[in-house]
Formats: sequence, structure tokens, C-alpha cells
Amino acid sequence: MIWQGGKASGTKEQRGEDVAEKRMRLFAQEVMPALEEVSPQPLQTAISMGKRCVQTIWNKEEVMSTTNEQIVVEFFSAFDRLDLEGALSYLTEDCVHDDKPVGIHPGKEEIRRFFAPQMKELKSFRAELKETLSVGNIVMNERVDWIELQGGKKAALPVMGAFEIQAGKIAVWRDYYDMASFHKQISGS
Repeated sequence: MIWQGGKASGTKEQRGEDVAEKRMRLFAQEVMPALEEVSPQPLQTAISMGKRCVQTIWNKEEVMSTTNEQIVVEFFSAFDRLDLEGALSYLTEDCVHDDKPVGIHPGKEEIRRFFAPQMKELKSFRAELKETLSVGNIVMNERVDWIELQGGKKAALPVMGAFEIQAGKIAVWRDYYDMASFHKQISGS
């Protein structure tokens, strides 16, 4: 691990391996007698085992998080095409859409009823994903929703979104944004 400006650099995997090595050294000191029976180099065996465990855990979480992130990206790609049914296909039947300024929409049918009239008013929509963070089944993103209405009015709405993924589908979708900013932009004031 290299320290630059008070921060650790290197990949997350390298930092994880460094932590695993330190922990395995401490562990090895406590169980050295048993490890000596398994290997002539007990410390190296313990460190190697620890690194393999961390890599296995890391890779599984990385794959799961990447897959979950892709689900959210594809979900917004459908919205970008103004394809409501395509977007809804990424939701569980009992998905909860928690639109913080507007309210909660429980279930895919309620979400469809909420978005159908809005989709008719749109000329275009694009979700510009700025940053994405995911851990396990949670995906969070910072994005700008670029909205153009049929009459030509436009808005660029900064949004923070949080998604809970279950069995490859979005089970909970929360959006946080400033509704007043949206109304100000489309009213032209």
C-alpha cells in the first residue's frame, strides 16, 4: 500500500490483501503450533490462506455489486428510450418506489399508474449517471435527470437514488431531489 497525501492508494483488492495479511499474521502467531503440523512454513501458509479467503469474498461481492449496478443502468436505459414497460421489467411485482418529494408507490401496477401520464408528457429523458456505489444488494447513484417536455420546456434535475436488488430485480427504489428546482426550471422563472 502506498500512502499519498494522507490517503492509501492502490486498488481496493490490494488494500484488502494488506489488511488480510496483517490479520493473518496475528492469527498465525496464536495458532502457530497447529500450523507447524500442517506446513513447514506455518506463517506463509496462514498468510496465503487468508489472502485466498479475502480474494474469494472480495470477488463474490465485486461480481454481485457489478451485476446489481448493471441492473440499475439497464433500468435507466429503458427510461432513456421512454420505454415504461421495459423499465418496469426490472422491478419486482411488489417493488416500492419511494419518491421522496411526491410519495410512496407500492407495487409495479401503482408505479405504472404514476409514470404513464408523465411518459406521455415527455419529449425526451436521459439519466446521466455521475457516480455509483454498491455494496451487496444496495446500489446508490448520483445522477442528473435531463427532462424535456413535449412543449419544449427543459429541466436538469440532480437526483440521489438508492436501490435494493432482490433476485436480479429492483425491490425498492428511492429518489431524493428538490421538486422546487424542477418546477422553477420548467416554469422558466
